[in-house]
Amino acid sequence: MAAILSAPLFFYVGRRLSTAITNRFKISKKITLSFVFAVILWYYLYPITIMVFHLNGSIRSLFVFKPGLHWPDYLLLYPFWWGFICLLETVSFFALLDIFTLISRLKIVPYPVKTKWRNTQEFLKIGLVLFFLVYVGARIYIDTNQVRINTHNITIQNLPEEFQNLHIGFFGDIHADRYTKNKKLEKLEKFVHSGKEDLLLFSGDLISNGKSYVKQTLKIIGGPKAGTASIACMGDHDFWTDSRGIPGQMEAHGWTFLQDEHRLLPYKGKKILVTGITHIYSKRISKHELKKLLSRAPAAGLKILLVHQPREMLVEAAAEYGYHLLLGGHTHGGQIVPHLFGIPLNVNREETPFVNGRYLYNGLHVVITNGIGLTLAPVRYHAPAEITRIVLERN
Repeated sequence: MAAILSAPLFFYVGRRLSTAITNRFKISKKITLSFVFAVILWYYLYPITIMVFHLNGSIRSLFVFKPGLHWPDYLLLYPFWWGFICLLETVSFFALLDIFTLISRLKIVPYPVKTKWRNTQEFLKIGLVLFFLVYVGARIYIDTNQVRINTHNITIQNLPEEFQNLHIGFFGDIHADRYTKNKKLEKLEKFVHSGKEDLLLFSGDLISNGKSYVKQTLKIIGGPKAGTASIACMGDHDFWTDSRGIPGQMEAHGWTFLQDEHRLLPYKGKKILVTGITHIYSKRISKHELKKLLSRAPAAGLKILLVHQPREMLVEAAAEYGYHLLLGGHTHGGQIVPHLFGIPLNVNREETPFVNGRYLYNGLHVVITNGIGLTLAPVRYHAPAEITRIVLERN
């Protein structure tokens, strides 16, 4: 779909770029067009390969369904996404430059100004493409392959003093698969077993698909070292892969798995309540059932709602029933966040206004983690992989 929708945009940018190169560097138009459109053809080799395999009825033998990364990934798959993101970043600037060019052709604009602008906008187009080729490539590499630890210091009004400086380790969307490399999982393993967190919470999506990655991932996060407890909830891909097996296997590896239920945890003479909600595409909790569940929540000095999909209904209900924190994942922070005239476009905002980072909603602190792994696309862009640490403070 991305390849089909991007075709006219590639044609537009390719034509404008080849014209700019021809005019500025006095290279044959035929040679320039051939080079530019050869690069675009390279971009389309991946969707063409998919189409050929599909027509042959051998789509499951395509390299993207094989374990591990191979040369076609680096030759076809990653260049496709690199090119697609570069296109999204450059096309709006090309359109803006062309609009100014049209304005410059008005009769009221002096001829020397027209000539100078024509030269300038052609250099700008070449510079934009070169800049974004380098920037997008570097940004993709960093955001996809490096896992940051993002710390949020959250001040809660009337928080009991026993919870001052409570450390909550929070992560989600591991999505263990052929793209989630060992280096990323090793950082998660170190975090889970560091023993520095008082409470560990996981918002679901252990793997992307297939049961072959479940054991590998459970070895990494199994036997967590949280001081109080380690609690998880159901993610979409967990449910689709093995809705019964994954909760049981996580429990066997030292995690408490909550599905529309409460868990009270003792902490320094006080109580922490963690409520785990299953709200995913294949199994949604109704507003009535949600309020019924939250209304029966036991009293606690600190109340946390853990959910995979941070839908607005859940945030509203958590605030209504006096929860202090709502922690969610699912969005991947947008995973790929391109820009329109430099303004970030996050398609996940169509699903929920709570996409990444911190929010305050009617006294409820909402924290949405970008997650660690990937889905749909094998890269991240302006939505870096992360593990979240929450440090509580008293007002």
